[in-house]
Amino acid sequence: MFQQSKISPEMQNKWQQKIDDYNTNKIQLQTNVKRETDAIGEKTTNAEIIAQYEKLFADAEEKYKQAQDEQNNLKLLIAKSEEQREQLEKFKTQLSSKQQELEIYQILSKELRSDRFQDYILQHFERELVEVATVFLLELTEQRYALKYENKEYKVEDNWSCGETRRVQTLSGGETFATSLSLALALSEKLSRGAKLGSLFIDEGFGTLDAETLKSVSNILLSLGKQDRLVGVITHVPALGEELGTQIKVEKFLEGSRIVVTGILA
Repeated sequence: MFQQSKISPEMQNKWQQKIDDYNTNKIQLQTNVKRETDAIGEKTTNAEIIAQYEKLFADAEEKYKQAQDEQNNLKLLIAKSEEQREQLEKFKTQLSSKQQELEIYQILSKELRSDRFQDYILQHFERELVEVATVFLLELTEQRYALKYENKEYKVEDNWSCGETRRVQTLSGGETFATSLSLALALSEKLSRGAKLGSLFIDEGFGTLDAETLKSVSNILLSLGKQDRLVGVITHVPALGEELGTQIKVEKFLEGSRIVVTGILA
């Protein structure tokens, strides 16, 4: 009591507070211990259980490592697949190009067969021939007729009938001769390969022409002679020779044959 009387009230309050705090913490710890004990219940552990958990942990670590390795392998496969996909796209482009080339070669192989290639060349040549022949035909028919080649058939366009197109079989004898002569002139120029033809000899069977057609033919031949061409006509028709003027005749005698020139050259 004597010692107690010497402690101040403030100090006594501090000590009392510590005692109260200790008791409070003790009660709380006891409560926590009881709660954990109740939670554990009759559960117990030992070295064997600990070893099982350690094995499970080691297995989990191993599987984790395997998963990482598989992940890395998959990343490599994905990268390789992307590379192969790009390569595949490149191959597809090349394949498409080769298929187009193959189609071209198949067409060429089909079209360049001897018969079809010959037909193609002939059609191309005939179109060019008609273009050149038309120039002559327009000159010979006073710009009336133009030659056409359609569906492997020759036709004429009549400029005096609003450009009506009709078959050459509908032409008169003189018109047919002019058309045939135009083609012959065009063919001669094509075969000459650009060289100018200064002379032309014609043997068209003039004996089958009537008087009117023969007159028309002679006019055509005379017009050709005015185009800086020397035109020679081989004929047995005296009337045609008279129309053309200059004649070179072959006369037969018992002693043989001789040439007689009449007209301008004489």
